[in-house]
Amino acid sequence: MKTTIKYKSTGLVYGKYWGGGEGSYPAEKLEADTKEDLLKKANEDLKSGALDSGMGYEDLKSGALDSGMGYEDLKSGALDSGMGYESLLGALLAITKITTVVINGKSYTNEEEEFEFIGSLSLNQADFLENQLY
Repeated sequence: MKTTIKYKSTGLVYGKYWGGGEGSYPAEKLEADTKEDLLKKANEDLKSGALDSGMGYEDLKSGALDSGMGYEDLKSGALDSGMGYESLLGALLAITKITTVVINGKSYTNEEEEFEFIGSLSLNQADFLENQLY
């Protein structure tokens, strides 16, 4: 009998828009071998700005464009046409644990889902994300 476990996440990021206001957008889909590695990657991406699903927003650590949509590097001081976040505050992740067991050559898969907040969200912001995700 062989058992493998993988973790995947989807969800929503929450941030401050350029020019005012706050809101959410789909988070980047992540995969890892452990929940701890998945949350570490999500927190790193949240801090760098890369958790916002690659919709043309820049990775603030590397300064690299992440999708070729023509937005300027935030390190240069240019705005991103009002399409992104001035800053990401947090995210609500739907984390799926996928356990696969192989018995006598047959694979059996079980999926369990849980939710996790990351970042610095107020109760109102967290409630907003929960209402958007459900």
